[in-house]
Amino acid sequence: MTDEKILNRLKYRFDLLDANGNGYLQAEDFEVLAERVIAAFGTATPQAQEAVRAGHRRYWEGLLGALDADADQQVSFAEYASGLHSAEPIGAYADAVAAIADVDGDGFIEKADFVACMRAIGFRDGIEGVFTDLDTDNDSRVTPREWSAAIREFYLSDAADARGHQLAGI
Repeated sequence: MTDEKILNRLKYRFDLLDANGNGYLQAEDFEVLAERVIAAFGTATPQAQEAVRAGHRRYWEGLLGALDADADQQVSFAEYASGLHSAEPIGAYADAVAAIADVDGDGFIEKADFVACMRAIGFRDGIEGVFTDLDTDNDSRVTPREWSAAIREFYLSDAADARGHQLAGI
């Protein structure tokens, strides 16, 4: 993968996380993102809602601790692009988002719930293609574990063929 493609994908990811669009990642961005995901699933249990909030907080705290080079309590794109991401905070975020999308608690995420959650996160294009890639047995559902693994791969992998990279259009 070219450096330009990697940089473009990083910028796309950064822009998704910069919920208020001010050019910096800040704690309030992750609060807004968590509430968007929760709002997409108004019937989620209080425990699932708190798991989403806690996952977003841990993700933010992990990014801040790893990437805030100037200790100003925010992460610029330059800081974001120069640092490596830790699997631990992304994992908490991924697990919480995937868990809340299992609306009926049956251990599966149906396609409509997947699409609703992805739109709440900020994705617009490529969502159904990602679902199709994850739904290897074509039963119109995926497990939270499968989706959580794909979220980790999207944020952590530099592999050109990583699942979910078509979301960034690159």
